[in-house]
Amino acid sequence: MFFYCGCKVEIFAPKLSYFVLQKTCPGEAESFVLHFPALETAFIDARLPRSRKKEVNNKAHLELFKMLQGLSRVQNLRLSRRTIEVLTEVPGILAHQPSPFCRLEALKIDREENSLCTPQNVVNYFLSGSESDREYERILKI
Repeated sequence: MFFYCGCKVEIFAPKLSYFVLQKTCPGEAESFVLHFPALETAFIDARLPRSRKKEVNNKAHLELFKMLQGLSRVQNLRLSRRTIEVLTEVPGILAHQPSPFCRLEALKIDREENSLCTPQNVVNYFLSGSESDREYERILKI
């Protein structure tokens, strides 16, 4: 799927059970609105382009958070190391965003052997929305 700058992508898929998003932020699409009420598993690999890594683009980060809200019903969520980097680019943004993940049962975060640990505020953001016992697992990717 290819998107042009400035477009809005809205997907309503009430029976979708598996979703993968590999996207470069700031992105091809201006806005993502996702409606996946039966989503069981999702993998998100959002990343910043190398040429703009030092610039902080608040709008792109806010759009990522808005897109994540569309995954609020997911049960098993896997995030790439690059997604974690994007989420930590704007300090303090997670403190102002309540966790939308009401059904999350398992959170898996890919990381490389020598990479830094996932910041606790990122883990808290994903796990604090559900009342059930949750599994948190880091997948070691070499």
